[in-house]
Amino acid sequence: MRLLLFAGAVIGCRNEIKTPIEETTEVQIVDNDGDGYTVDDGDCDDNDAGIHPGNEEVCDGLDNNCDGEIDEEVKETFYLDNDEDGFGNTDIAELACVAPAGYALIGNDCDDDNAAVYPAGIEVCDDVDNDCDGDIDEDVTTSYYVDRDGDGFGDEDSLEMLCEEADGVTTVGGDCDDSNAVVHPNAEETCDNLDNNCNGSIDEDLTNTYY
Repeated sequence: MRLLLFAGAVIGCRNEIKTPIEETTEVQIVDNDGDGYTVDDGDCDDNDAGIHPGNEEVCDGLDNNCDGEIDEEVKETFYLDNDEDGFGNTDIAELACVAPAGYALIGNDCDDDNAAVYPAGIEVCDDVDNDCDGDIDEDVTTSYYVDRDGDGFGDEDSLEMLCEEADGVTTVGGDCDDSNAVVHPNAEETCDNLDNNCNGSIDEDLTNTYY
């Protein structure tokens, strides 16, 4: 009888089953820079709040929007400015955030070796296209006429546009015979079968009628 009770006690101990308790660990997503984006969201620098997907790209040498490119579409074009007049050579350019040394933001300099020549420059009478508009000395020259006979009046068919007066030219035209110094608009009419004063009449009011 005692033996049976002992056996029953042993069997009772072996049937006791303990269920293990499962511990769950909560994963916390960290946004180090507080910009609303984590590394899992594509934040390529989670220590800089100015860098995250969808951010506006600015010209600072950083990938602000995490698209894998740096300063895309925000760099400016600068042009080599040899003569340092503020206008550069359009054929030599660089993209940058700030102007490199010796470069200018504006191009179209038609002579980058002459500081007196650039777009919107002041045109002066020097046989140079100072303002890069394709014209030389426009609106700054003076009309001169060739004065072959030296009477101070020139032949209007010999017009020249010059920067300054030279020998053999005059600013006054109207000479009807530029090979004869006694013939010009201010000459006194004399009875010599010539139109001395260039008025279109010959010896007017000076002839007599003879029979």
